[in-house]
Amino acid sequence: MDLYRISDEEDLVSTGAEELIYGTGISIIEWGETLGAALPSHRIIVTISIESDQTRMITITFPESLGSEYTQNLRSTANENCERKI
Repeated sequence: MDLYRISDEEDLVSTGAEELIYGTGISIIEWGETLGAALPSHRIIVTISIESDQTRMITITFPESLGSEYTQNLRSTANENCERKI
């Protein structure tokens, strides 16, 4: 879901997207920072930054409620499958 043109929570409600974000299941949101505090607090944030023409840095931030075991399992999986280790 692309929220680039959504400027506040009222805009979100008028599109019906609020039902998708706060419903059951997983929502993938682009430009989520435009809503700030209106987004659920229990979320995983994926940030992709450009380091060079052919290199990207992917940062994944988990809510503390998922616990360290979950993040450690993901770190192990990433280290097995990525060029650059974390």
